[in-house]
Amino acid sequence: MKPWVMAGLLSLLFPGLGQIYNRQTNKGLIAMLLQFVFILVGIFTMGFLGMPAVVLWIWGIVDAIIYAPKRDKNQKDKSLYVELVIGVIVAVVLIFTSWNIGTGIYCEPHPDKKVVKEDALEYLTEKYEQEFEITRVKFNCYPYNTFEIKAYSLNNPDVTITMYAPSTGDEFSDDYIGKLWDKESKEELKPLVEKFYPESPPFRADIIINRDAIDKLQKSTKVPSLKEARKHYINEMTLSFELVLFKKLTQENRQVEMKKVFDLIQQLKETGIPRIGITISYYNPKLEKKGEKVLKEYHTHKFWDELQYSLDIEAEDIPSIQTPEDVTKYLKKIND
Repeated sequence: MKPWVMAGLLSLLFPGLGQIYNRQTNKGLIAMLLQFVFILVGIFTMGFLGMPAVVLWIWGIVDAIIYAPKRDKNQKDKSLYVELVIGVIVAVVLIFTSWNIGTGIYCEPHPDKKVVKEDALEYLTEKYEQEFEITRVKFNCYPYNTFEIKAYSLNNPDVTITMYAPSTGDEFSDDYIGKLWDKESKEELKPLVEKFYPESPPFRADIIINRDAIDKLQKSTKVPSLKEARKHYINEMTLSFELVLFKKLTQENRQVEMKKVFDLIQQLKETGIPRIGITISYYNPKLEKKGEKVLKEYHTHKFWDELQYSLDIEAEDIPSIQTPEDVTKYLKKIND
């Protein structure tokens, strides 16, 4: 590997390492200590004064690359390797120290993850009278200072539950019922979606309802089904329907596609849920193999450049949809 490439890569890892490689040991150590100071300044100011650290990092890379051709080739490599190892050790110590200082400042004291895992398992078991498995316990520091826990019920292993707890680890909230209803809603609507789109495109059919309604249902049944919820609280429900299509929308097929959407809306109304919000996204057909991943990343805009059209109809606007032409009003072109 060429010296300038090696020097640049080392400085990319941590400012000063490239200088040590170029046999500018003192210069490299000074750069490393300065970077440590700049990182601490960034930590204490919550990133507002973190720019000096970025500037020094860039300078370290550029300086190492420029000076690499001038490095002293007559000096024995053995001493160079020793200095590099020492430099790497110093960099690791500085990074570790910075991390501990940062977490010490912004991370509130919290119990061990094993303790939280056991308490979370006990909470779920008592609340739902089912067996659960905890798959992950993560503590998020500033600004949240909360535990994020992933779990699933052995009765419904394909439903991933997300739980949250404050830094004290003694109060839990979860979305088990909501996720379970989303799954049941999707299973119910799958035949309907495939009726209009035989290619079985990925979609979501999330049920939104206030927490009080769920709590009231749980007084009689620990894990109420969506069917049971409809009997008592259907007027408080909202269906959020998101569909991803890998189809090129053109002037020739637009009328047919809008008619499909119109008919789909009429069928969704028959679920009895009074509020229905619809989002349909038309992506480049070449993304079809990614399927569910595109749906999952919709709100992150990861595949935004491949999104050709988007159709968003809020629940408040659904009653105004009386013809396929009404649907077209909500169609927006995103990319060519």
